[in-house]
Order: sequence, then structure tokens, then C-alpha cells
Amino acid sequence: MDIAPETSSNLPRTVFLTEANQEIDIPQGLDDHPEYESMLKKQLKSERIMTFTGLDHNGEHDGKNDWRDVYMKNYSELQRLKSLQYREQMNEKYQKEMLLKEQLALKEEIFLKRMHDKAFSKINFTPDDPKYSKSPFFPGFYFFEALLKNVKTTSCRLKINFPQAFYILESQSYWIYTDETTGILMNSQEYTKMQAYEELKHFYYEPLNVAAVLRRKKELIELESNALSQMELHDKLLKNALVSGAMIQRYIKCNNDRPTITRLFYINTTKVTKASHAYCISSSLSSYEKFSQAKVCLCTGILNGFDISLMHGMAIAEYQKYAKNIVTFLQISHSVRIEEIVLDFVKDQSGKIWFLECKGFNLDYNSAITKEIKLKLKSSKSQPLLKEYLEETKDQLLSSIHCRLCLLPFKNSDLSHSLPFKMLLLYKRHIRKQGRKGLKISHIRTLSSDFLSHSVRICKLCYMLILQEYELIEAENKLAEYLNVDVEFEDLSKKLDYKHPPFLPNKVYQWRVLLYFKSLELLSRQMSFRNKTFYIHFKFFDKAFYFKLQNQDSDMVNLSNLHLIYFYASDNNHVRLLSESENLQILVSDDISGNKIIAAGSTKALGLFSCEMGINDSLTQMKSTTLFNKAKAVININFITGLVCDHMMNLKTLPIDIIKYNSVYLPGSSYFSSDALPDSWMEIFEENYKEEDSSKLLNTSAEISGFYTPTIPEKLIYNMPIQTLKKYATLEAKSPKESPKNSPTISKIPIRPLSSKKPPSEKAGATLRSSISARSIISTRPTSSTKVIRTENPLSSPLLVHKRPTTALSVRNNIDLAIHSFEDEPDDRKEALPEDFLFKTVSSYLTQRGFHKRVESCLSQNTQATTKANSQESTKKRKIARKKKTKASSLAIQKPSEDKNELLCDIYAPHEWRAYKKYKTYEK
Repeated sequence: MDIAPETSSNLPRTVFLTEANQEIDIPQGLDDHPEYESMLKKQLKSERIMTFTGLDHNGEHDGKNDWRDVYMKNYSELQRLKSLQYREQMNEKYQKEMLLKEQLALKEEIFLKRMHDKAFSKINFTPDDPKYSKSPFFPGFYFFEALLKNVKTTSCRLKINFPQAFYILESQSYWIYTDETTGILMNSQEYTKMQAYEELKHFYYEPLNVAAVLRRKKELIELESNALSQMELHDKLLKNALVSGAMIQRYIKCNNDRPTITRLFYINTTKVTKASHAYCISSSLSSYEKFSQAKVCLCTGILNGFDISLMHGMAIAEYQKYAKNIVTFLQISHSVRIEEIVLDFVKDQSGKIWFLECKGFNLDYNSAITKEIKLKLKSSKSQPLLKEYLEETKDQLLSSIHCRLCLLPFKNSDLSHSLPFKMLLLYKRHIRKQGRKGLKISHIRTLSSDFLSHSVRICKLCYMLILQEYELIEAENKLAEYLNVDVEFEDLSKKLDYKHPPFLPNKVYQWRVLLYFKSLELLSRQMSFRNKTFYIHFKFFDKAFYFKLQNQDSDMVNLSNLHLIYFYASDNNHVRLLSESENLQILVSDDISGNKIIAAGSTKALGLFSCEMGINDSLTQMKSTTLFNKAKAVININFITGLVCDHMMNLKTLPIDIIKYNSVYLPGSSYFSSDALPDSWMEIFEENYKEEDSSKLLNTSAEISGFYTPTIPEKLIYNMPIQTLKKYATLEAKSPKESPKNSPTISKIPIRPLSSKKPPSEKAGATLRSSISARSIISTRPTSSTKVIRTENPLSSPLLVHKRPTTALSVRNNIDLAIHSFEDEPDDRKEALPEDFLFKTVSSYLTQRGFHKRVESCLSQNTQATTKANSQESTKKRKIARKKKTKASSLAIQKPSEDKNELLCDIYAPHEWRAYKKYKTYEK
């Protein structure tokens, strides 16, 4: 029904106003219409029309509009409640915004803290001896004392620019300055505090209101600096406000608007691979504008308070000249050899360089003429004895030769072992990839690939260590092959190229996951694998792998397939999250690509593990999963999962590719460590397995020599060319001999059988062919006459096990020339070769890896506290005369022992006798 409103102006009207400020005129007379009234109520509810008048044109109340008054009362209450609700919503929104701002500020602070720590670690110096317990002087505040010693008596003077300073040490005070004519560092004890004040007040810098800098010792090597105005300088010097351990120094205005210093890392030895470099450190703009002290002094403790830039080459040539003067002065005046020193310099507005302080240094204690020896020689007051000792030391140093690995000096006759440099380089890379810390091997580096085949001389302990490391590499390759880890061939002629994700944590824990697929069972009678070939695909930790099965006559298929996966986690919470979210996906298909799917399924392989595990804790569990095909169970797979937490390591120093996966980190697919499998995993293959005890620590080289002996006679290694070595290896393989009694070769280790029913020919083609032809370093070439041992395997049929033949090392030429490719072997040898790689034999062999710790520990002790300073006497009379003089003298000089394994006191570099010569000139 259409309603036509009347438009007469004489009729009383009702005016309504909507929220959009639109007026609606309703003529009187239509309010009684029921359809209009219901329409109006709906409009009031939907559009929230507010009434401003319910009166007629005479101003009298219209009783028919009472329902509108009730509605307006409710509407006003509703508006009040909505206003309160709106305020609450705005308050919650404000709190969320404030919380978000706090979180952003916290993230920014954490980011700035991380960037500050990263920058501070570059300019910070960590010495080998943090307490400088063996050094005759210290960095920091006490370094200036070392510069003042022997200045008047020694013939060597320090030529360096040093700002005028009033130095107070204990009860003595020094005025330190640089002579303007000669440029030599001078000092005077006759200056009073008043004279020092008169000298320093002339260097007042008016724009910054700075007259001097107060420097006090904060810790052993730290200095605290504060700028002083002219009034504060007057109070400190003339009102006895200074105490011992303080120094007031002239303020040097740098040639930059902001405070800037140059921190030089000066390298004074060829043993360190890095070169001398420096960092230009300046106050950041924010700290310069915010803090008053940052306008005058450099404040590295303020968060994001400084900027750094690297300097090297010709940019630091002038700084190196002053550093060389300081190093030469300290080496002569204190009889030490400095390997590395860190010094701070500042360049003023005229371009003049001034020395400020020393931040730290490293001494070479092995080649130093120690202070203790000189004091003993001085106390003896025997110049003939001193002269004889210097001559003897000179003979020792000129006749000694250093081992290329441990850098210890030996007689020429004692250092009779030699190996190609390629072996040393591979040893270095292998222990770095394993994260093992042993000898200092930073000096093992090559500048050209042609040098890899060059022969170097090493001592007997290092020789045994390297040969054992190669046997360990060989055992790792065999075990990695059985665990389906593709170990790639490493090209030693190229530099290591690896990628790390950003913000990598310093310390993480290494975890290993073992997947042992035991059997496969058909559940559906409609399916059959007889006379068919099928592929089983797996995906776990973003890694996909598969293996092939064919011609299976039974519904129960024995898989016997192993896979080992590594990952790193910073704490157990990340491992727990990973175990709850990560699924093992299994797929069975007719083709190798996995497109023709027969059945598929997934399960949580680590779901039932308790991740609250400590180091060396391991767990195993039996699992079974069902694969479905169109909602029907068709295949059941039984497998065993294992989890072990190995040890803590630093990922930043690990030279391998690392990727981030969820909350953990994964190494490259070719990574394999030398950690032996835990006992709980070994019990999968042998119930009564018990690890052999190899924890005995060998302390002397005699015990180590008894523990391990090379399998090749030394005469054949050193005197025969490469062709003869190949021929000898072939003869040894045809007629194998017994290994030395104490040699822990693989053939000497008890054989533990392995569960495997894979055909040898298939295993050879699938896993060993690429590994042996591309990776082998030591050839293990079995022949037709190799002995065969038959063992009982509790999990499968008996296996053919080859005894490990004698290995041959290509020493004089490239090692790769001695590699025998697996493709060149006859077919009858291919069938038997794979069973040589027994899983349990290799794993038990890896338990002998403690030998490396024993040898490295022994060599480390030799490096720190021993020497083999062996003298060559010209005649027997001279030797007897020296022994008599030594017994008669009050100073007992220790003679080198005839026993090669005895440890002596000090170590001298081949050119160190020059320092003795300078000392001899000084004594005269």
C-alpha cells in the first residue's frame, strides 16, 4: 500500500533527525496508520533516528507518541554505554600501542647491543695469557713503567711522540715528555706538581673547555679517562687530590670534529697468518651530541657510542714505524720476543701522530731469551761461563731444525720423517671440520697449489699423529658410506668456501638422529611385489632420500637400511619443538621420481622422545607406521629411531655450509663427524655390546710409540720413489704380513657383524663406486689372495669379511697418483669388496680416536714446557771440559738428555742467537 503524505503547511508536523543530519517531516494524521507506525519503528531501530520533538504545532504533548519517549530514554542509555565501551576500546588500543612500542624499543636495543658487541669484538684484544703471569711488564697503566725502565743505562732509546704527562706510581712521580730536538722519550723525577701545572695549563683548549685528561687504572689492563677543565686541573694537582695509579696527560685535539683514535694491531712474527691492520675508532654522532664526555674522549662503553672503519696497507705505514720502535725497545730492554701488540695512537690537527697507550700483547715464550736465564747468568758473575754458554747456544740454534707441524726444534739426525705438505693441510682441515682443538696449526697454509706435493720434515710424534688421522679419515669414509652419508671429495688446492646464516649463535649442541628401517610388510592380499621393482622414498628434516628393492618373493621384506642426520640446537626447547612438529614422510612408488604412488604415510619419528637430555645421553625406540592407498592400509614399515646429544661446539668456527631449518641449524649433506655411535645404538645390532675401554691417557712419547707404530717401514717410505711404493703395495697385498704387535689397525680390531641382506654387487654399484673412485686418500686394494674370515651374524646370514691389507702412502709426489679406482677392479673382486666395510668394525675402530688427544696433549706439553736443544760438540775433550765447569759452577746448566723422549726446559728459534749477541755487546 502506498502512502501519499500531505504537504499542507497548516497541519501539525513531527520532525526527526537521522545520524546523517537529515530531517524527516511526518505530517499529522498519518501516525494512526498501523503500517506506517511499524515502518517507523523499524526505521528507528535500523537508522537510530533521534527525535527532537514529539509535540504538535501548539506545543502540546501528543499522547500517541509515548512509545517514542520510552525509546529515546533507552536510546540515551545505550549511547552512554556505547561511549563507555568506546573509551575502554581506546584504552586497550592505547595499551597495545604502548606495548608494541616497548617491544620495538626492546628489539632495537637488542639489535644495537648485538651490533655494539660485534664492533667491540673487532677492536677488543684477547691475549693468550690474560693475566700476563709470565711477562715482565703489563699493558695499560703499568706499560708506561716499562717504557721508563733502563732509559738512562741502555744504549737503545725509544723514539716516539708522547704527550706530556705527570705520572704517579706508588711513592714516585715522573714527568714524561718527548724531546723536541731528538724525538726521544725522556722522563724526569725532579718535577713538582706546581711545575707540572704550569706546563699543562698552556695546552688549554678553549672551545671545549679542556686542559688535560686524567687517566687512572681501572683494572690490570684497563684505563679510565676523564677530561679536566682548567679549574679541575688546578684542584687535582695543587690540592693533593691525586693518588698512586693516576696520570694527568696533555689533551691532544684530533684532526676530526669528533674524538678519534687509531688502534693498531701490529704483527711481529711470521707464525701468524694475518697481517698488521688498524681500526679508526670515532665517537658516533648520537653520543657526540648527547654526552659531554663523548665530545672530548672516546667512550667505547656507551651502547652504539662509536663507529669503526678498517685500515691496512699504506694507510698504517706511519703507525707501524712507531710500533716497530716500541717493540724493538721492549725486546732489547726486557729480553723478550713480542709476537703481537695492540697500540692506540691519535693524530692531531697538524698531522702529527702521538702514542697514547698499549691495550695488550702476546709474547713468544718458546723463542724468547727468558728473564729468568739472564738473572741466573748475572748472579753467577762469571763472564767466561757466560761466553761459553752463548757460544753453545749459538751452536744449538744453528744446528737445530724445526718440525713443520709442532714447530719444536730437533737435531738434524732426529728429524728423519718426511711427508708431503698435502697431508698436513688435509689434517688441518679435517680437525677444523670436526671442531677438535689440538695443536696450534694456523701456520699450516699454502700460497700455491704446486706446494702441495712438496716434502716437509716432521718429528716422530707428528708423523704418527698424521698417519693415524688418515686411518681415521678412511674409517670415517667407510662408516659414512654404510650410514648413507655422501662424503664429498675435498680439493686442497682451493680455499674453503662455505656459507653461514646471519646471527649464528656462538655455542650450540650437536645432535644426531638415526633412522634404521628394518622391514616392510604387505597388509593387503591384493598387492604383491613379486617380480617387481619398487622404490621407497623418505623425507625428513627437509632431506629426501630413497632406495630400491626388486624381485621380492615374500610379503615380508627385510630392508636393513640406515640413515644418519645431524642438526644443531642452542637449547632443549628447540629440540622439543622440532620433535613435536617434524614428520617423517614415507612414499612407495613404481618409479624413481615418485610420481606413480603405491602407498604413502607419515609419522612423528621423534615424537615420543624426552628432549631433556644431557651431553652423551642417547635413546632409541621401536616404531611402526602404516601406509595407505585410497584410505586403505596396504603396507606396514618397522623402523628404529635413535637420538643422541653429542657435545657443545661453536658453529661460527666450523668451515662447513650451515642452513637454518625452523628453530635448529642443519649442516651440509656431506658433513660427517668422527663421533662413535653410542652404546644404546650399538645394542640394536648386538644385545650384549660393550664398548672397549680406551680411556687410558698416555703421557710420554715412549708409551705412544708403543701404542701405535706405522704399518709401512720407514726406509721404504723415505727412500723409494712413487713407482716403487705402488709395486710394494701390490706385493704386500698379494702376501699380507702381520701388522706390528701394538698397531691398532682395522684388521686387529674384533669384528662385530652387521645386519644386511643387500646383494654385494648392488651395494657396490649404489654406494661404493663413487666414494672409492673419488675420495680415497689411502688405497686399500684387496686382491684375490686376500684372507677371508667368516663370522656369525645374529641378525642375518654369515658375511664375507676381508682382512685389511697393508696401506701404501704416496709421499714424494701427489697422493692422488696412488689412488686405485674401483671401476678398474675385476668383477669377481667387486662382488666381495663391499663387505669389507663392516659397520660395527669401523665403529669400534673410531673408539680408538682417543689416540689423537693423547698425542696432541703430549705435543702441547712439549710446546709449553720443553725443548730439544741438542748441541753438537766438536771434540770429546770440549764436552768433558764443559761438564767439569758445569759441576764446579754454582749455576747448573741443564744438558740435553740422550733420551729422545725426555722433556727439557726452554725453546729457541733458529735466529734467536742474535739477541744473545746484542746482550753480549751490551755487557761489554
